[in-house]
Amino acid sequence: HCKVPTIAWGKALIGRPDGPPAVNKVPSDTTLWVRCDENYQLRRTLYPRCDNGTWTGIPSCVPKDCNDRPPLVKNGIARFYGTKHNDRVIYSCYVGYEAVRGSSVLTCRYGRWVGTPPVCTKKKCPWIESPAGVEKWLIGPEGIKNQWTRPQTTSDNEELVQFQCIGKGMALRGHTHAICLNGQWRPPGSPRCVRQMHKQIPHDWLFYRASAEQCELITEHPHKLTWTILDIGLSNTQDSYIA
Repeated sequence: HCKVPTIAWGKALIGRPDGPPAVNKVPSDTTLWVRCDENYQLRRTLYPRCDNGTWTGIPSCVPKDCNDRPPLVKNGIARFYGTKHNDRVIYSCYVGYEAVRGSSVLTCRYGRWVGTPPVCTKKKCPWIESPAGVEKWLIGPEGIKNQWTRPQTTSDNEELVQFQCIGKGMALRGHTHAICLNGQWRPPGSPRCVRQMHKQIPHDWLFYRASAEQCELITEHPHKLTWTILDIGLSNTQDSYIA
């Protein structure tokens, strides 16, 4: 005879899954069937047999593993190294996204993943406070341009904002554009508008090289040179500039 072993979180049955419970002692050559409690599983498939007063092996019941992979997260990644009881999965959102609710860690407990996975949404850049006279335009990925006037509106990741001055005779001082990257504007802050005090030299003139014959020297000074552009096709009148 063999004394029936005590199975933690399980019961020993005689011979088959629907057999009678094994209690006290059983005759030699008796085989046991172990049925684990809910949320538990056999560590390994084993049918112990009584062999002249000794059991050929004693099975045990352990918490269930998670047979399924952890749930997937849109715009995020799940890192885990096992699906056994107490194993964990760690979630992280892609660059440019952030978790707005849920948990970044889930744990396998008794056959199921416990916890709510995170929800990853695009990071938003805050409203940019600008001085008076500066207007802002949002430029989307497809080049669509919309004026940005409402402070409660935020911008999506990788969206551009363009700054412009309101009214004539005003010029920007600072950056003309900013881009929303990972929830922050680059470069930060806002430019300002200042009144133009002098007429700007036409852009084309900055790249024009006049020959010596086209310039008439008027006066010469150690720190100042004055000349007249004679006839280079830029104007119908002769203008003098000081360098």
